[in-house]
Amino acid sequence: MNGKESPDLGRRKKVEEIYHTALTLETETQEAYLKQACEDDTVLYEEIKSLLTADQASGDSFQETVINKSLRILAVEEAGRDRPSLAKTIMDDDDICSLMLENRYQIIGRIGGGGMGDVYKACDTKMLNRMVVVKVLKAAAAESEWLIAKFKQEIEASNKIDNPGVVSFYDVGETPDGHPYLVMQYIEGQDLRKAIPSDRGMPFDEVTEVIRQLGRTLNIAHEKGIIHRDLKPENIMYRRDENGDLQVRVIDFGIAKIKDSMIAASTSTGIVIGTPNYMSPEQLNAADGQRRAILATSDIYSLGIIAYEMVTGRRPFNAETIIQLSALQKEGVQVTPCALRPALPEAAQRAILKALAYHPAERYQRVRDFCADLTRALLADVEPAPSPVPVQPESREIETVERPRPAKKSILLLTATAMAAVLLAAVTAGVWWKFFRFGPERVFTYSLKVQKMRDGQPFEQPFITAGQEIYEKGYKMQVLMTTEAAGYAYLFNEGKDENNQYAFFLQFPTQKQKNGVAQVSTGQRFESGWNTFKWEPGTESIWFIWTAQPEAAVETARAEALTSDQGKVPESAAAALREFISRAAASRAAASKDVAGQRTVLKGHGDIVLHLMQLEYR
Repeated sequence: MNGKESPDLGRRKKVEEIYHTALTLETETQEAYLKQACEDDTVLYEEIKSLLTADQASGDSFQETVINKSLRILAVEEAGRDRPSLAKTIMDDDDICSLMLENRYQIIGRIGGGGMGDVYKACDTKMLNRMVVVKVLKAAAAESEWLIAKFKQEIEASNKIDNPGVVSFYDVGETPDGHPYLVMQYIEGQDLRKAIPSDRGMPFDEVTEVIRQLGRTLNIAHEKGIIHRDLKPENIMYRRDENGDLQVRVIDFGIAKIKDSMIAASTSTGIVIGTPNYMSPEQLNAADGQRRAILATSDIYSLGIIAYEMVTGRRPFNAETIIQLSALQKEGVQVTPCALRPALPEAAQRAILKALAYHPAERYQRVRDFCADLTRALLADVEPAPSPVPVQPESREIETVERPRPAKKSILLLTATAMAAVLLAAVTAGVWWKFFRFGPERVFTYSLKVQKMRDGQPFEQPFITAGQEIYEKGYKMQVLMTTEAAGYAYLFNEGKDENNQYAFFLQFPTQKQKNGVAQVSTGQRFESGWNTFKWEPGTESIWFIWTAQPEAAVETARAEALTSDQGKVPESAAAALREFISRAAASRAAASKDVAGQRTVLKGHGDIVLHLMQLEYR
């Protein structure tokens, strides 16, 4: 043998590569990809087209998440090794679900499957009954050298990275009728695609955690010389554990580029490999005769697309063909993330747009730098609003005629008289002490507990946040509050009533929370009733009021609301409450958001503290 690949073998590999890549594409982009990949070879085009048609007819799909995609081929260790032909299918599901593989793996039930093989959930009886996934390879896949190399490469990448951020492979073997299988880590949860709301972004704290964990995993992979090349939401597993902690894992390293790989041969040149909507320009233009090296910057570009989608709910480029997508990438992002989500910090937008630079040299060169800049921007505290600057009176010409200086006693008398007049006016109004912020510091913290809703039903688990996101109409929200100052605490929602008129609604205290009693003690934690974003999209306003002693206007509003429908404050009491809020405007607290701690911190002074929570929803 001269070591050269035969023409027939080379063509067969090309057919496999184009065919299996086409299976991962959406229908509207598949045709354009085939024409580009096959170029002028109509015979090759028709051959692959017929394979795709047959695949669609059988109902099999290659586009699966890692749990459906990962698996074993263990056997062909050397090129040219003969393997007996396998049966077309293994066993009926009823038979295999009662099977114990190697006296260890008890098959529980079928998870799914596709053109590669069938996926089963199993119990590893020798490892304290931990749950695992067993993928049994189908006959056609087991006889494909390209797929064998693909799965071996995924195992190699996983073993090299050896990080909790990737799926672990445990064991390989064969079923009683000779079908190879692979045992891998069982992961609960969903892929990231299902966690990204359509047409809007994820909460910033969740985006931060996802990016942080992806950055750690990809940084390790890149240091090991492994470029994923197919990053997309479907290849990122996403779940919260029983403690509410987020766990993110990268899956499907089947087409990864591995430096000094001991298993997989180099991918054929001139073939577009991956998922076009998330490919870097250098990957997308692999067949244009001007190929560039696929480096870590290619994964960074894909991660930039994912980050854009997580904060906006949309991809930066939406094209019907690969040629159109390539042109859009070259033009650059036309709709910035901040245009779709105004609350996004500009620093976060700059990081995302830099990751999406067309030329690799203009992007971040290390994934850790991109993820650090993006998370830092998303975690930036919201600075308290600056105190208003007094308006100076219009300057006038000052007479220069020298006048005799008044006697010292006259100055003191005039000063005392002026101060007495000011104090007398304030005392007459009965509110002088409320307009001064002098006095002990009062500290409060609050978080929001948000329940997503779909068709009037709870969707996913509630999440805790500092309140910086844009919410969706129909969501429910609860305020969780802690006070370091004993006194009287109230929460009033200011919104529209059934007559579309603005009104106050008591959120705390209610009969369910403390039997309607507003008095709170030092260090006490309390929560409001549930509030629904139900009016036209806009801003929800909730007043937090704390007083050291009972205030007549606030107490009357509380008492009246407790006896009315839906906690509505009657108009007479509402007018007095508005007047109180207006008079005590100078007592507003300084607020700062601790996004990492999922809370907002309020600091005020004196015997009255006010804060207006304003929550955006669409």
